[in-house]
Amino acid sequence: MWKLLGLALFGFGQAETACSGQVLLQAKAGRREPDQFDLNKQCYIPRNRTSCTKTLQPSIVLAGLPHSGSTSLAVFLGQHPSLSMGKCKEHHYWTLINSSLHWNSSNHGLSTDYPFQFEVDCEINHTFDATPGMFWLGNPSANLITRPDFPRPGKAAIQKIKDVLGADLRIVMVIRDPVDVLKHDEMGTGNKWIPSGTNYPSEQTWSFMCYASSLENWLAFYPRSNFLFVKFEEFESNQQGTLDELLNFMGVAPREYSEEELTAQGRRRSSVVISKSNRSYFHSMPRSKSCKERLENLTGLKFDWEGSE
Repeated sequence: MWKLLGLALFGFGQAETACSGQVLLQAKAGRREPDQFDLNKQCYIPRNRTSCTKTLQPSIVLAGLPHSGSTSLAVFLGQHPSLSMGKCKEHHYWTLINSSLHWNSSNHGLSTDYPFQFEVDCEINHTFDATPGMFWLGNPSANLITRPDFPRPGKAAIQKIKDVLGADLRIVMVIRDPVDVLKHDEMGTGNKWIPSGTNYPSEQTWSFMCYASSLENWLAFYPRSNFLFVKFEEFESNQQGTLDELLNFMGVAPREYSEEELTAQGRRRSSVVISKSNRSYFHSMPRSKSCKERLENLTGLKFDWEGSE
């Protein structure tokens, strides 16, 4: 049902573990033209680089969720003169879309050495990784395919991220109604897999849709002050306001975005309509109610999802 259920995790090379979140610099002479963003591949197409460049490991991750504005958000942030997503929005060093696809190989032309996917202009102060699905690495019940040499999802996986990216990592999580995340999954058609009276969610679905189960382990390794939680609905209705909050959280100067720049950048739009009864059915389940209550306690936010209490 879920393409995401085929996620696999990469191991780590000696270069990355030796750095443990430190900035790596590779100065080069010359000048660089702006890169062109390929929306379908979620990558920048590098042009001639003739300016000073450096390799700057991420200090920020946009940890989730898929189908929650991650592409638009990453492109908006990438327009800021102090920020860069590196070569791609989705580096998939930590996660893989399925066990047979090596996302860092020929289809994107990326090196498997994670830090060197972030070769940027010397003027860049922070890089970020916007791979959807990193959020779920905290969930020990998530049915992810992992390499034998990499920890299973849960505390050990988040510890590994902390070992590589450091204790000062800033984490942005855009949180959306789980029914709408399910709705937008490209493997779904119609309402047949949306929870209803005749279609109860599978254990695999629950493992992904109970966001609190992932977040609890992230918070076990990073303090609350390292997180910015964003409601998808607020980002959608007030993009400039949300970006102001994000830029302040990231420690960079404010930026006013033009109406043209704030055009949505997402690749997929769903025409599926979820009935109010199906929404209410999902949110009225004891398991859904418990997950939502835990999430609100962890984030300090109130989620007024349609059909929920």
